[in-house]
Amino acid sequence: MKNPVRFITAGRIFALILIFSIALGACGGNLPDAATATSQLVPPSPAPITETPTSPPATATDTTQPTETPALSATPTQVPPTASATAMPQVDPGLITGDPADVLGAPDWIDTFDSSANWTLYNNDCFRSKIENGKMEMTGLTQNICWLVTLPKIQNYYLEVTMDTSSCPAGGEFGLYFRGPETSSGYSYTLSCTINYLLVARNGQDGTKTTFLDEPVDPELAWPTWENRLGVMAIGDRYRLFVNGVFLIEVTDSQFTEVGLIGLVVRGGAMNEVQTVFFDNLAYWEFPATNGSPRP
Repeated sequence: MKNPVRFITAGRIFALILIFSIALGACGGNLPDAATATSQLVPPSPAPITETPTSPPATATDTTQPTETPALSATPTQVPPTASATAMPQVDPGLITGDPADVLGAPDWIDTFDSSANWTLYNNDCFRSKIENGKMEMTGLTQNICWLVTLPKIQNYYLEVTMDTSSCPAGGEFGLYFRGPETSSGYSYTLSCTINYLLVARNGQDGTKTTFLDEPVDPELAWPTWENRLGVMAIGDRYRLFVNGVFLIEVTDSQFTEVGLIGLVVRGGAMNEVQTVFFDNLAYWEFPATNGSPRP
């Protein structure tokens, strides 16, 4: 039986359950390029964001019956992070009301993608990856969702990444992977080319999937073909989602609450159009471990 899921929304919420196929295969040969999709998105004129949205609590239970069968995943390269002497580990996450990156100070770890030291890069039938010009470039080749992971495993933190893409085919997604107990399981928090944000949990050990969120983003706050920052604050079984420093929603779920892998997610278009995303400044601010589970 699935665990109950509690939502604290920051706007109207309607859930759409999507069916994904995870394709995290072993390293393969180079694949021919598919036709590059041209974005038809026309962004609105941006307006300033002046407050953090809030809303009353609600409850819901997810009953998704997944059909996907996870495959083997890439093995991360273990490289110890570079600690920051100015990080602020004693901040109470529940008291953060603004942009966490501003409130928390210098991150405990950041990858500016000046080298590939933290990653094992792959070219397979799901995605291509490379690090070039100070960016992680990931190209989704099909409508399957794929992720690339790195170490160390961490438990409680605020994690964020900057993302940029010039085209965005319908069905495309990109964002963060986190709390992965192993490489076929974990959560994905993504921005889609249909201007939605999604939170999904996948368990590669038993083949289950739970879609918590698939709902629209205010187009004046985020637009897929702009440069955007996605952030997630994971504290125990609570997940607070941010986009461009603005709080969106809090979700409670207990599937993956221990230390886990982090990484990056990409998915091509619904008609297998190629989707290329440039990631930069993947960073985390670590909070104290809970439930007697220190970081390994």
